[in-house]
Amino acid sequence: MSSLVDLALASNQLWGKIPSDIGVTLPNLLVINLCFNKFTGTIPASLHNLTSIKVIRMAHTLLEGTVPPGLGNLPFLEMYNIGFNRIVNFGDNGLGFITSLTNSTHLKFLAFDGNLLQGVIPEICCSLTLLNLSYNSITGEIPTEIGQLENLQMLGLAGNQIAGRIPNSLGNLQKLNQVDLSGNKLVGRIPTTFGNFHNLLSMDLSTNKLNGTIPKEILSLQSLSLILNLSNNFLNGNLSEEIGLLDSVATIDLSNNHLSGNIPDSLKNCKSLEELYITRNAFSGPIPSFLGEIKGLEILDLSYNNLSGSIPLDLGYCKFWTLSCYYSWIIFAMMVALNPEVQQECVMTVLGIGLSCTTSSPDSRISIRNALRKLKAARDNLLDHGPILNSKHEEQ
Repeated sequence: MSSLVDLALASNQLWGKIPSDIGVTLPNLLVINLCFNKFTGTIPASLHNLTSIKVIRMAHTLLEGTVPPGLGNLPFLEMYNIGFNRIVNFGDNGLGFITSLTNSTHLKFLAFDGNLLQGVIPEICCSLTLLNLSYNSITGEIPTEIGQLENLQMLGLAGNQIAGRIPNSLGNLQKLNQVDLSGNKLVGRIPTTFGNFHNLLSMDLSTNKLNGTIPKEILSLQSLSLILNLSNNFLNGNLSEEIGLLDSVATIDLSNNHLSGNIPDSLKNCKSLEELYITRNAFSGPIPSFLGEIKGLEILDLSYNNLSGSIPLDLGYCKFWTLSCYYSWIIFAMMVALNPEVQQECVMTVLGIGLSCTTSSPDSRISIRNALRKLKAARDNLLDHGPILNSKHEEQ
């Protein structure tokens, strides 16, 4: 066994303590992966004596204690992942142990997320492509020096107690794919330098105390394809027409802010949008009918705004799982304009289809073709008797 170079035991039900002398009995080890098990005890200090080791992965186990000394002895280390354990600080040193990793010039992946670490963010190795310190109890501010991590592709600082302003220097991280600063105590405006993130796929700045308007530079990040989440802040002003440039993003969440004005027409250009949350703002005016042109839209939450008018029937062409318009005047307008008999007929049709699809006997269940035919008939009934006739329907 002393010649073993790669030990991979991830995703099992292994338990007990990791042998404290593992670094002695396996002196040639280059890779160790024990993630997703039920190991207890501490991280073996002997691992940090393996001067040739490249990968240490022990995330999602039940390890506790501190990070043992000797991190600075690993010059060839490329990945160190001990996320989601119960690791704490050693004495009053805070996160100072991270500083020793500056000797590990090959280090690319550093993850301490989901632990019990406290302190402020120290000097960090410049070669990193991933830094994840999320879900600890980190305090202080984001250091401006973090902008020197020019190779960084993922930055995770979510779920801490980080305060102060977001430094403009973060805009230097032009290779970022994902940035998550959510769930902190960050204040001030979102830096316009974030417009430099031309490779960004996901941005989450939610649940902070950010204020001011949403920078047009962020709304021009056409690389965003996963999520733009700015919810639960104090952002204000109108939503810029530049939001229509986000034609690849799947989720936009601007809920729980102080945004106002009309919903911008340019949103119709967000053809990849699946979820749109703008609840609990101060948007006014009608619900734009063009939202029905976003065929992939599954969740639309416009609740708790100052919207008025009726629900555009073009929305019936979206594949909604959820449509929420509570605390606007639109539901009232829709219900008044619709004949009660038509309402009841359509509801009974849908309930009948549901029951027919779930009978215990397979032979008694309605076919998919017949279910779709009945749903289409119910939809056409609504369109024919609704307050606003859909132009597409009229042309049929």
